[in-house]
Amino acid sequence: MKSKKFPKGFTLVELIMTISLLGIMAAVSGSMIVSLMQMSVYAPRQTKAREVAQEALDVMIEGDSRVRGMRFSNKVVEATDGAFTYEYGYPTYSEKRKVRLSWDGSKLYRQYSDYGDMVTGLGDFGPNEVIPYIATGDIQIKQRVVSGSARPIFKYYKQNGGAWTAGTSLLKDIRSVTIEMTVTTGSGLFKNWDGTYTITSGVEIKQYEI
Repeated sequence: MKSKKFPKGFTLVELIMTISLLGIMAAVSGSMIVSLMQMSVYAPRQTKAREVAQEALDVMIEGDSRVRGMRFSNKVVEATDGAFTYEYGYPTYSEKRKVRLSWDGSKLYRQYSDYGDMVTGLGDFGPNEVIPYIATGDIQIKQRVVSGSARPIFKYYKQNGGAWTAGTSLLKDIRSVTIEMTVTTGSGLFKNWDGTYTITSGVEIKQYEI
């Protein structure tokens, strides 16, 4: 009668190789799981940062159903690194409105007046409102940093393309504005699963009232 044959046991080398392979597979699987988890959190935050940046530009440049944007301005009232005030509407006060866009270091705001009249002119500004309205919670709007230097939110140019300088140039000389900003969620760092989006755009300013 033949004796039964049983499978051989693992040699020490085979056992070590098996354990090593299992360890590599576990490490790869673990890193993939972490990456998938990170992307599942990061991706919507990155999308949110991009949406806020694009909508902020749209509100400032084009306006919305309540207020016209910078593109429709006919007179510049204020121009600084962090604020831009303009008037739009022509020719009577009853069709004019004053709008102020400002940045406080982390948020963008808009104020606007009621339409004016021939007696009192343009009214006072209403309350500040965050723009865009979806820029809530941990959303922050920051200056764009290039080569370690922070760039202004608003930068102004004259008709010939030269830079407009406050104190030495007249407000009526402004013919275009560049808007630059970086929008972040939380820290804005990928390692913290936060999103960041930098956007730049320009708008031509037509001033009819000198």
